[in-house]
Amino acid sequence: MSTRHTFDGPWKEVLDQYMAPFLAFFLPDLHAAIDWERGIEMLDKEFQQLLPPEDDDEGERRVDKLIKAWRGDDPFFILIHVEVQSQYRLAYERTIAHYHILIRAAYRDIPVFTVVVYGDDHPDWRPNHFEDAIGACRLRLDFATMKLLDYQPELATLEQSNNPLAVVVAAHLYTLQTRDNPAQHLAYKRRLFTSLYQRNFDRDTLRQAFRLMDWLLRLPPPERSAFVQYVRQHEEERAMTYITSYEEYVREEFIEKGRAEGREKGREEGRIEGREEGQAQVILRLLERKFGPLPTDLTSQVQALHSAQFMALAERLLDFTALADLTVWLAAHQPAPSDTSEVMGDE
Repeated sequence: MSTRHTFDGPWKEVLDQYMAPFLAFFLPDLHAAIDWERGIEMLDKEFQQLLPPEDDDEGERRVDKLIKAWRGDDPFFILIHVEVQSQYRLAYERTIAHYHILIRAAYRDIPVFTVVVYGDDHPDWRPNHFEDAIGACRLRLDFATMKLLDYQPELATLEQSNNPLAVVVAAHLYTLQTRDNPAQHLAYKRRLFTSLYQRNFDRDTLRQAFRLMDWLLRLPPPERSAFVQYVRQHEEERAMTYITSYEEYVREEFIEKGRAEGREKGREEGRIEGREEGQAQVILRLLERKFGPLPTDLTSQVQALHSAQFMALAERLLDFTALADLTVWLAAHQPAPSDTSEVMGDE
């Protein structure tokens, strides 16, 4: 499991979706000073244009953000430059200073606050300043830093926090601890999943926190299947499916299984027919888990769908709350009697 794959994607989404909780978690004083009623502005394009071509080529590896914000009644905005670095990088402080100088040059007289969150597993690597000097000429930049490893003693507190960033930090730390131990990885993932129900999250926040936790704490197939079973049992015992975690997990698992079944059946009876039959079985299993046994007419309508409609229904059924929702969806998406172009043309 590569570090980049594990950490960069979730943290990019955190910076996109959870900047206020991010600042509240890591920099509570700065968060308190910002006038959130005036909102914040993400300067992604502007920041991208400031970077030299060689840095632009590393866009997929960078986890950063430039934000415009206002403080209280101050009519002038400030800039907040955030970097999340989860891999050791030689002379990284020089890179941070370079970015800071570029920002200051583009936004003259505007205060710039730079903060770096280190998510690597090197306890002693935490550069917090850059200094350069020649003769009597000296340049120094100090910037704020946070080391996720420093939150290790606070894991119990993180598991109870109502800030969604606490879930992300805990999942990150558990991943660092257990990357080479799938059984322990699974145990921590179960523990963190259970704690989600004990927080005062609204529906959307809870679902997003669950998704980020799952993204960070990836499991190999055997442990992942065990986790699916744990989610299923947990939700059935508590009659809580409002985060639809079980449906999401089982949908993904069954879709892959349905594809495999379809491929195998396709070798015998034709690739398209086999694939679609496998997809139909996936959808029917999900619907029966959600609503119980389906009426015969609805089962027949589902089986009559074609490939693109199966995938659309797999996405949409997560939002169904009653069997009537399925009935309405099927009425609007029944294939035309002559709709065979995809089957005939998909070679």
